[in-house]
Amino acid sequence: MNLEPEVILGSQFPEDRDDYSYNTLNKIMICVETGRPLILTDLESIYGSLYDLWNQNYITSGSTENPKYFTRVALGAYANPMLNIHPDFKCILVLDEKKLENADSPLLNRFEKQCLTVNDILDIDDKELVNQLREWTSQMSTMAGTTGTTFTIEDLFIGFNEEETLQSLIIDIKKREPNISEGEILVKCKERLVAIATPDGIVRIERSALHSEEIQHLKRVYFQEQHHDGLENYFRDLLQEQKQGGHLIIISTFSNINTDVNSCLEGIIKCSVLKLSTFKTESQLQKQVSRFWFESDHELLVLQCDISIINANCIKLAKFIIKQCRSKYSQKQRENNTKHACIILHTHREERQLENEENANITSFNFISGWNQITIESLTKPQRPLSDLLMYDLSDIIETIYPFEDILKQELLWCLTCVKYKDTVNDFT
Repeated sequence: MNLEPEVILGSQFPEDRDDYSYNTLNKIMICVETGRPLILTDLESIYGSLYDLWNQNYITSGSTENPKYFTRVALGAYANPMLNIHPDFKCILVLDEKKLENADSPLLNRFEKQCLTVNDILDIDDKELVNQLREWTSQMSTMAGTTGTTFTIEDLFIGFNEEETLQSLIIDIKKREPNISEGEILVKCKERLVAIATPDGIVRIERSALHSEEIQHLKRVYFQEQHHDGLENYFRDLLQEQKQGGHLIIISTFSNINTDVNSCLEGIIKCSVLKLSTFKTESQLQKQVSRFWFESDHELLVLQCDISIINANCIKLAKFIIKQCRSKYSQKQRENNTKHACIILHTHREERQLENEENANITSFNFISGWNQITIESLTKPQRPLSDLLMYDLSDIIETIYPFEDILKQELLWCLTCVKYKDTVNDFT
């Protein structure tokens, strides 16, 4: 048999409880009986129901030449159905190494264990490219001639992950363009990394350890070629590029979660906008995503996620559901009606500074996933693009482009709200 593997990601939505477990177990049982390979991850609430299967605690029937194997599945306190095991059935359990300490030891003991990282996919030349890019990112995020600065690579590149970002970027570029030289790979990697940089980080590279010519080139790429000035600016350029199957985009932004995306893209593309925080179960999200792909005449699906309140695994599951529906849509598509999907990650500057190890990689997505990534500081069109302000001296800006009176009107009230007074005992007497 040559069946495609069934991939099941566990749900972290708050109301996915008993019904979800039953439905997921039924999917697994069908795969076991038909011999379809299984790939499971984040299903800790399910694994305990399958211990007889993992332990190969089988009941055998039939002849010696043609034995049949059965085992029990715990569907609940009173339901333990017998399950026929196909001889070709295989299962792979994917577990994050950081979760090993909390993993159930009996479960781990039943599987052959292999440790796989993105680095294991790289050859010697690829690893050398990673080292060169690591040195470049370090120079770019280091302010020359200063000591005690608190800026890090993660402050410059949103979603940067030391273990995956550079490695996955090289793999993705070599997959897309297998015949390009190492020098061209480095150039394309740098441009893709600049795309996820914050605008203040790009301004700050003026004082970095990079050569001045490269600094000016990177600023030109960021401010003139990559279209970071709002959603309208970005999508006007993106939609000029025809891509089979449509575009998949992840946008990191500091805009509020309540920003009106439809208003930003009015007249450019018809879009369906969803907020991940409004969904309580996986099936609710699945229905809305399927409705966009198979029932709606809209061309763009936008899923907004506030990373301060959303579980990172819910975002990962949402990506998986979108790609599943997109794949089915591509197979059934008869007319030339290309659809696109966009996930917007709303982050907060103050919370980025306070991130702990547990949630530090919420915004981290490697480039192998097939999603293009970009940082757009503000989703709405800026009144005065940053690129325009960088062309003039401060005195010229205050006198002509951004008068000081306008600055006072816009910022004074906010400044006053930031004033804090120390409480004293006299305040309460």
